[in-house]
Amino acid sequence: MCIAVFVSQYRVVGRTEKCADKIQLQNNAGFVKKRTRSKPAIVRYARFSVDSNPEKYYQSILQLFLPYRCENDLKPADFPTFELFYHNGQYELNGTVQYVKNVVDANKQLFEKDDEILAQVQHVVVDNGNLEDAWCEMCPEQEAERLECQEEKTQRPVEAEEHVDKIPDLSVQSRKNNCFERNLNVLCRSDALNLLRSLNSEQKDTFYQVRQWCLEKVRGKQPEPFHMFITGGAGTGKTHLIRSIHYEATRLLSQVSSAPDKVSVLLTAPTGIAAFNLEAGTIHSTFSIGTDVKLPYTPLGEEKLNTLRVLLSDLHILIIDEISMVDHSLLAYIHGRLRQIKQTGDYSPFGKVSVIAVGDFFQLPPVKGKPLYLENAPLDLWNGIFSKSELTTIVRQKDSAFAEILNRLRTHHRSTPLSLQDVHALKQRETGETSSALHIFATNAQVEEHNVKQIIAFCPEHICVEAQDYEKNRQTGKMQLKNGHFSKVFNSCLPEKLLIGEGARVMLIKNIDVTDGLVNGVCGTVTDITHDKNSTLVKTVFVQFDDQKVGQNSRKRTPPPRHILHSTPVNLEEERVNSKGGLRRQFPLKLAWACTVHKVQGLTVKQAVVSLKKIFAPGQAYVALSQVETLSGLIIQDFADKAIYCRSNIQECINTMAQFSLYNVSPIKTQNSFSVLLMNVQGLNCHLLDLTASVHTFNYPCIAVTETWLPANVSGDSTHIEGYQFHSAPRCQAYNSHNPLLKSIRQQKNGGVGMYCKDNIDYTILDISGVNIDCMICQFNQLEIIIVVIYRPPQYCLSLFQKYITKLCNTLCNLSDNIFLIGDWNHDELKSHAMSMFMENLGYSQCVTECTTENGTLIDHVYKKMTSKYTINTQVMPMYFSLHEAIYCTFSQT
Repeated sequence: MCIAVFVSQYRVVGRTEKCADKIQLQNNAGFVKKRTRSKPAIVRYARFSVDSNPEKYYQSILQLFLPYRCENDLKPADFPTFELFYHNGQYELNGTVQYVKNVVDANKQLFEKDDEILAQVQHVVVDNGNLEDAWCEMCPEQEAERLECQEEKTQRPVEAEEHVDKIPDLSVQSRKNNCFERNLNVLCRSDALNLLRSLNSEQKDTFYQVRQWCLEKVRGKQPEPFHMFITGGAGTGKTHLIRSIHYEATRLLSQVSSAPDKVSVLLTAPTGIAAFNLEAGTIHSTFSIGTDVKLPYTPLGEEKLNTLRVLLSDLHILIIDEISMVDHSLLAYIHGRLRQIKQTGDYSPFGKVSVIAVGDFFQLPPVKGKPLYLENAPLDLWNGIFSKSELTTIVRQKDSAFAEILNRLRTHHRSTPLSLQDVHALKQRETGETSSALHIFATNAQVEEHNVKQIIAFCPEHICVEAQDYEKNRQTGKMQLKNGHFSKVFNSCLPEKLLIGEGARVMLIKNIDVTDGLVNGVCGTVTDITHDKNSTLVKTVFVQFDDQKVGQNSRKRTPPPRHILHSTPVNLEEERVNSKGGLRRQFPLKLAWACTVHKVQGLTVKQAVVSLKKIFAPGQAYVALSQVETLSGLIIQDFADKAIYCRSNIQECINTMAQFSLYNVSPIKTQNSFSVLLMNVQGLNCHLLDLTASVHTFNYPCIAVTETWLPANVSGDSTHIEGYQFHSAPRCQAYNSHNPLLKSIRQQKNGGVGMYCKDNIDYTILDISGVNIDCMICQFNQLEIIIVVIYRPPQYCLSLFQKYITKLCNTLCNLSDNIFLIGDWNHDELKSHAMSMFMENLGYSQCVTECTTENGTLIDHVYKKMTSKYTINTQVMPMYFSLHEAIYCTFSQT
């Protein structure tokens, strides 16, 4: 068959797609399946002019409509052109010889209906041009009358245009849609350090890989963009990790931004509630993407595009949370917007911006479109592009046992029974008690039934607010109130009728202001309802939201009455509901004593009642149960273990994804060795908790610290690390020379060094007078080695420093044959080898060869002078709390 017939009657089957009657192609080219439930696909192809470009025309139709196996079949050697082969060539098909022209024309007619007639019409248009005055030629009298009316209109005096509101009697303050929402997720340094030090080893591997990429950017390198998918079950710390990445990447990449207000790392989410919880912006508003996303891609207009370019021209990393709610079309629009913003000349994914997607495909898929892990999308920017980093360690502190149960439910297949332990734990929550907590159901009918019962019981004086639908008057062209409601409403969340009353539980169903937390999904209680003075229409509904942060800015702009100080006004919203310009006015609220599972995805509540009755989709039960913080806060109705199951192909798709290359932060340990961690802490009191967290993770025998910034008398509690003895050498005790420079250094703050040694190590702190260097000398008796920790201030003249280093080395050589000088020498070895060459003359060699600071300098040195008894290995290890990286030194006996 020809290519046109093949692509119209067959479709490609994905690697992980399970279907019957699929056909395997040769040479491991994959699988195809014949279309049986739909009509043959429409074939689109390039059309060339037979007159202006005959060779391309005949080549294209031969490729499409002539069955062939190789390119030589389209133009055999004895035919110089495609045109000659089309008109004169012969072709053997099904054992009979046929003319090429007959085969091509027969196949072509299957796809080009009325082609000859359309071609004639095209020739007429080309030859005669557009008939702009066709109406004038057909009806000259009517055309003359139209021209007279037009002339009369121009002679009339110009009247002032009357301002007409979109809807009479009710004016709405205009609000810009699709505006850029600046991220408010800016942590102070102390909060950020608390966040970073709590990362576990899994999270650190991912965190430091992204950090290393950012450092390469800062150092002037051009690393390739990365595309990472961070996934994991409930309680594995996905949100915790991306907050850490966002802070650190923003801090580093701001150094290479062209202006302080430029965004280098952008945090987004597909829904308002997810964006608010993360203090991010929504995808749609951030990139000016409409709610009804359809392919092919529609480019953004120049005005909005220029605004986004000003803000996002320096964007390096995009973070998308709740990626399970994003479909292929929305991801394609993100790609298109970034290509426009970054103005990349090629088709590199996402305009060469790195993308971190975070989420869990075991949760509910997008409401519209297919989830990203499924293939065969018109434009697939997920499969083969993103690599995974999966978190498996439970870090949830409140109820880790419940988190473990949820993770087993998350991947539970329908064909296997739940464990008896999990069934018992869940059945114990089927208490039968009545609760006022949020009820979660599978269907809208269940939700509506429960909400109606609750408002009748708790709000006996409730009212019904009818939506106001407006249509355009054909005679006046103005909007007028419609008698009744539109029978069909498109792309609108505003309800036709809203039951409401004081004390009613309600939920916002539309994003009003994401930065203020007024987003789709936030819940609260109605505290007051005000009416218009001149009518019975409801003017404002005041809602006290469960989260007091929601609506803070709105309450400042419009202070509520004194008796409801913490309530936020919710006003009427307007939406276009059909293609004829019809409008609807209604409050963006719905009753919320109960919600569907789809509505609560992204919420976290302390208590909830979950009904497993009428669960109809995989993942529904898991999502409903996982929105509650603890097992004790959960009440289950209609428990059925068969309702808890996942989609069978999710794990298979995740397993086939490539593993993201992670940064291994663990030190390389060897047997029969002694190790020391060298770290410029830039203030020991400030970073003691961070140093302690690093020490307890890897249990270093000895830690050498520089720039301790400690006074002469320091309390043990402010420097204590359990299991270690600490010795301090502050700057004020390091210099006794009368040299004016050294005197001034001694009077300055900061500086100083120290040493932590484990309690079971045999060592001696040596006191050598007249050194005039910030240093500490530690002799390890059983190992017969001396380690000297040194800090050289930047203002310490290099020649003077070398003088005292020489004096120190001459003294040490009489004490041991194995001497190691480690510390911050404030001399960039990557730019000048003056210091290492000087030390070589003293018999010492430099062991560190890569940069040791964020700025790409090598100023932390390790010099060795030893016998053949020892070998030394150094490893630069990342540290988040200092501008310096750590150096892990291993001394191994040969």
